[in-house]
Amino acid sequence: VDRGEREFVLVDIALLPTHRSAGIGTHLIEELLLEATSARKPVRLSVWHSNPARNLYRRMGFSAENEDGVYSEMRWNPSL
Repeated sequence: VDRGEREFVLVDIALLPTHRSAGIGTHLIEELLLEATSARKPVRLSVWHSNPARNLYRRMGFSAENEDGVYSEMRWNPSL
């Protein structure tokens, strides 16, 4: 995570296949969103269109801002 002056950027998150779908990623992102809310900063990330994690990000309140043929840039804004 890059905790910048204006926003947080989720640079990378990876779980071994045997640990996926166990709530670990959700927990880690929830913790980041709590921190971002306290800091009053949005969170941005880029994800491949084919990555199933896009569904997780959508469920957690991220919305797509920019999309190209390969990546989707997503953003989450804290409720202030």
